[in-house]
Amino acid sequence: MAISLITEIELRGFSGLSSEQENWLGQFLADIHIIGIDYDIKEMAIQLRRRHRLKIPDAIIAATAMIAQATLLTNDAQLHGIDDLLCCGMAVRQQR
Repeated sequence: MAISLITEIELRGFSGLSSEQENWLGQFLADIHIIGIDYDIKEMAIQLRRRHRLKIPDAIIAATAMIAQATLLTNDAQLHGIDDLLCCGMAVRQQR
């Protein structure tokens, strides 16, 4: 199992974590591979952002999954709509 560096930032940056949750999260993150942003991920994220008008974090997360040839676990309906991105999860339409 692996996650994008952006996902780690989103998880650890959540302000509502209790001490217990922070400890659990630290143990979880120590046990998985965290994929940084390299040239290929950066270039794919740029293309995804242009083509699908994604927010930068979403574009990087999607690009990371695509470059790693991994299934992205997400409930984001916009990400489920990207043809070359393999997603698993229940797509929830977001209200704007």
